[in-house]
Amino acid sequence: MLAFSACKKLTEKPLAETVNKKGKSGLASRSTIGHTYTADNTTIFPNPERGWFYTIDPIWNTNATAVPLTVSQLNGLKSQYNITLVRKYYCLYPYKTTAVLPSTVLNDLQADLNACRAAGFKLIPRFTYVWNTGFKNGNRDATETITNGHINQLMSILNSNIDVVDHLHAGFVGLWAEWHDSYNLHVANSTLVLNPSGISIMNNLLSKLSNKRMIAFRYPHFFGQLYNFNVLPSTSWYNGTNQARSGYHNDGFAYDNTDFGTFSNPLGTTPDPQRDFLKAHSQYVVVSGEPAGANAYSPSYVVNDLKAYHFSSLSMNMPDAINGGFYTGLQSAGRYDSISRLLGYRYSLVSSSIPDSATLGGSVSIDYSIFNNGFAANHNVRGVELVLRNNATGTVYRKDLVKDPRYWWGGVTQSLSNNISLVGIPAGTYSLLLNLPDSETSLSTNPAYSIRLANVGLWEAATGYNSLQHNLVIN
Repeated sequence: MLAFSACKKLTEKPLAETVNKKGKSGLASRSTIGHTYTADNTTIFPNPERGWFYTIDPIWNTNATAVPLTVSQLNGLKSQYNITLVRKYYCLYPYKTTAVLPSTVLNDLQADLNACRAAGFKLIPRFTYVWNTGFKNGNRDATETITNGHINQLMSILNSNIDVVDHLHAGFVGLWAEWHDSYNLHVANSTLVLNPSGISIMNNLLSKLSNKRMIAFRYPHFFGQLYNFNVLPSTSWYNGTNQARSGYHNDGFAYDNTDFGTFSNPLGTTPDPQRDFLKAHSQYVVVSGEPAGANAYSPSYVVNDLKAYHFSSLSMNMPDAINGGFYTGLQSAGRYDSISRLLGYRYSLVSSSIPDSATLGGSVSIDYSIFNNGFAANHNVRGVELVLRNNATGTVYRKDLVKDPRYWWGGVTQSLSNNISLVGIPAGTYSLLLNLPDSETSLSTNPAYSIRLANVGLWEAATGYNSLQHNLVIN
């Protein structure tokens, strides 16, 4: 349940006096007000592009994709679980030898994306040719040619709705689209080495999906084959290249000391290029996945690994993990709620320093600091805005702040400074607020897609803004 604390007036202290600022009528004295803010370390609330996600499987006894999502279904999930992500498997079993997908497949995908947009969700799609292997040819993926043709069609739909796509699981290849046991040998089944057809499918996915989004691949072994376990320099992060967009999903998380064969070597092996690479690479790419079976390690190990590999999201309803006691084990140990809070980012405002007045047509300097208590920063580009709202008229002016929150690392406090032009903003008294909106114009004014800061008394649910508890007089 969401809990919105009543706003509390924060202590204001004059930090400095700045004199001899030239105004229209001459010299003016302006004081700078310092604020400190109280972090909320307990409330579980939904935020975009992070957290537990709900998985929707194909229908087992028909080997068909589940019926399209509905807004009421998604609203119910958000209300019950405080989540904003849904992963859905799209089963292409009937079309593994069909060059062109029927319009019903594309229309149902479009319907799901529409429902996500209306409900404030984002989708993690995964396409598979294999689900119930008991069906005729039910264990077979498609050829390279068929697969790449389907990718071309499906990526066109995703690109037209990229605003509500969180990231893509690579899918398509092998049993349950997990890139193992490939009937067409896109991956060598004994070694998990990518064959040329598998590399072709990977490259086609990265080429055809908008470079605004990342693709998560199943096995760390692939990063050695493709990128030689070389971590990109920070100057190449988020530059749209294949490696910068190659995320990771672990579908054997916490099963045993290799995460169900995810890693080639048992935990504790030295050296361990796969784990060492992923700990660094995951700093700037999306990481998600699912637990498999029982929790073979202590709950503290689970939390440590989620943090070490910068997990943004994790499936909350895997049958094997339910039956094996993974989720209940975390709950019994008091870890489930902390994971709910810390998957992905959890930004909180620490302090700010802002003048109490500014010159009409001039500028204002704002200093503020933000702490990220989460496992990761947000993986998709996102805006940061100073919102000035006229106290008398309610008119809102939004000004971009120069900072990319994808660099707001977990466990780090960011100290930020911006000088904001006030040209075009009339004289008056303005409440100042911080907004972290979605970067897509279709969602940038939708409060469901703005980030709520983990603070007491700052969040405005109706607007998606976070109050700085400060009034600025422009005269």
